[in-house]
Amino acid sequence: MRTIKIDEIRTPFSPDEYIATYFRPMRISQERKEEREEASHTFRDTLLFLFALIITYRDYGDIDWGTIEAQFRIDFEQAVLRYSRNTPTMQAYVEEKVSDFIKTTKEQDLSDPYWTSDERATMEAVNEANDVVGYEEIQQALEGGYKYKTWHGMMDNRERKSHVKMEGKTIRISEYFNLDRGSLLYPGDYLNCPAEATNCRCSLEFKK
Repeated sequence: MRTIKIDEIRTPFSPDEYIATYFRPMRISQERKEEREEASHTFRDTLLFLFALIITYRDYGDIDWGTIEAQFRIDFEQAVLRYSRNTPTMQAYVEEKVSDFIKTTKEQDLSDPYWTSDERATMEAVNEANDVVGYEEIQQALEGGYKYKTWHGMMDNRERKSHVKMEGKTIRISEYFNLDRGSLLYPGDYLNCPAEATNCRCSLEFKK
């Protein structure tokens, strides 16, 4: 029997389709979905520019990671502040995400095209969109006088068990959801618990 290589069964990757499909089942308004889609495209563009810099430096023989990280910090911060207010929390978010992303990329074998691919950029981008837009939604709810928030998940076979346990749970808006590996102020709250926030597709309903 012939061994089938992974490239023979991998389907073509479509960034637009992936982004739309990622947010479509979320239990939020169409307006909130569209904002996340727009943010995803912004973060995707930011990451693709980062990858272009890395490839250019690599092809010339020496990757200047210090220069690349400095430029990425500027570009990533601009993308974040396009969808969220400038607060100490968001500044900390920018610093941590930039540092983590550069560190992870440096540790990889960059001859593997995945690490500078559109596929990776898109998958990372939807996470950033959820994190940043989710934070801004909490701030707007607080300003709007909302007092409670209810956790809603996707309720499919991909959802974490700890997130399924939160389904329908209502708490005060300033409180944290206590999950198995940490606590989140909102789904996608990377600063408080990356392990529970990464790839989270859950959402909040705000109530007065």
